[in-house]
Amino acid sequence: MDTVKVVILGIVQGVTEFLPVSSSGHLVVMGQFMNTEGDSLLLNVCLHFGTLVSIIVVYWHEIWRILRDDRKVIVYLVAATVPVAVLGVCFGDWFEKQFENMNFVGYFFILTGLVLIAGRYADKRIAAKKPLDWGRCAAVGLAQAVALLPGVSRSGSTISTGLIFRMDRNKAATFAFLMAIPAISGALGVKLLKLATSDAASDFNVGTLLAGMAAAAIVGYFALKLLLKIVHRGNFSWFSIYCFSLGVCVIVYSWLKR
Repeated sequence: MDTVKVVILGIVQGVTEFLPVSSSGHLVVMGQFMNTEGDSLLLNVCLHFGTLVSIIVVYWHEIWRILRDDRKVIVYLVAATVPVAVLGVCFGDWFEKQFENMNFVGYFFILTGLVLIAGRYADKRIAAKKPLDWGRCAAVGLAQAVALLPGVSRSGSTISTGLIFRMDRNKAATFAFLMAIPAISGALGVKLLKLATSDAASDFNVGTLLAGMAAAAIVGYFALKLLLKIVHRGNFSWFSIYCFSLGVCVIVYSWLKR
């Protein structure tokens, strides 16, 4: 795959990993239209590593504060990662097969739009906010597990679930993105183990991979900063319009291809 296409995929990954529109769904769609191997194992690892770097850079001070003063949050983060780890290990092959069905991806985009609207409704209706506890930790963790499906936004589902369970929107966003660190790290570890027994590296050169990784990291940094401002202002659900529109377009395209 040429460097330009990999950089484009890196930009798409950087933007959609954090904005509530599903990076996995967009990479499936882009793979169809660009005729790229967007699901290549090695490329997937590099792009996700780029966005993981973005999270660590943006939340470095919060990560240090938690490690130094608030160890209980670490326990919550690990616990919230358990559902996605269990589903990934037990049903990983099934989830991967869903990436081949454009029709399903379209429906999952629409599902993301509905979840965003539900989060906005809850945020507006509930005045008294609640702190993070085991129940909310479990709910947000389950939402992250559902986001294994292509078209279901991880950031959109986890933040909206936090809002539905009466969390403050800024704290819900912080927990959602800190929770992504062990989740993405674990997924990268699994993919690297698969990579060790495959020949995926032969499809790319190092410079191309570094270019895609850098694009994902740089664009992801600005996308994450932008999303945090949007969440703070309470405009998170506006992305539902985009998800509905894209979902309908993907479904129609899937039907026309039959």
